[in-house]
Amino acid sequence: MNNMHTHGQSSAPGRAYNTPRNIWRNRWGHSSSWGHFMEMCTVPVDVLFRRNFGQRWLTVSNFFTGLFVLLLFLGMEWELPMVLNSDPGTAVQNAIMRDILGKPLVDPYDPGIMLMPWVIALYILRGIYHFFRIFWNKRNANPRHSFDDGTSIFEPIAYGLARVLNWLTRPFIKFLMFFLPKSERRKRREPLLINNVRNLADLIVEPICLVLISFLLHGVARVWLVFSAVSVFIFTWRKIAIWRNKNLDFHDASVEARDMRTFYYGQGDDPFQAEVTFTKKATIKVKKMPPTEDSSTDYPDLNQIMEQMRNSRNKGQR
Repeated sequence: MNNMHTHGQSSAPGRAYNTPRNIWRNRWGHSSSWGHFMEMCTVPVDVLFRRNFGQRWLTVSNFFTGLFVLLLFLGMEWELPMVLNSDPGTAVQNAIMRDILGKPLVDPYDPGIMLMPWVIALYILRGIYHFFRIFWNKRNANPRHSFDDGTSIFEPIAYGLARVLNWLTRPFIKFLMFFLPKSERRKRREPLLINNVRNLADLIVEPICLVLISFLLHGVARVWLVFSAVSVFIFTWRKIAIWRNKNLDFHDASVEARDMRTFYYGQGDDPFQAEVTFTKKATIKVKKMPPTEDSSTDYPDLNQIMEQMRNSRNKGQR
């Protein structure tokens, strides 16, 4: 279980997303208007239910886009009672039935407590905190990928679910391993069914939790959260597809580099410590060379350099 990848770690290479929502020049033309509106609906969910963003993931324009979406639902919540209670036919029927039975046929729509203003207030407060956190990380040299999409607050639930699923499927995976060649399964442990808790939290757990939370709300606020849950699921599916294709590109490049290295230098030989010659039969002969004194290079400590830059900046501000 220690091999499961969690979101609590620093943003790992290839796990940050560069999506149409975050690049203005790609917003129009790469997706339909309906798809773009669903992408806009994911911003309030990110602000309210996630944390630790990269500075190019949660931008000022994205924040106001999410605020615009919430204001649209606020307008719906404000106008819906007046629209439903202003139907002339219903008004006439209610007047007749009130004279006959003493009560209206259809009760007027009562929206109850308006929840969207409270959602907008919480959205603004959370947004201020997120922007301060981005500012803090930048000023204190805390490296984080600028397209990091943050950490879901439902990730602990996903971690527990992953442990249960891995425990339940372990015997079945171990049984299937017996059909593999012995050379492939020798000294190998059975792989986990779920080794990336982050994807499980973002794709499955978070949308389900949003739908469950919507049952605690009423009216337009419930409709907003259910629609946002569907938008989050679709958008996360696209994000994971981008991440997967990027990782597959890295994987293919690594395999091609390994094949080229084997072709030119032989299996297991260091290309910088080998002498390659061609024989008359057009085959490659590799001769291992002894290491030289200058074969290793001392690189500077990047963390130490960043710490010195931060100290010098703080001295200049004082």
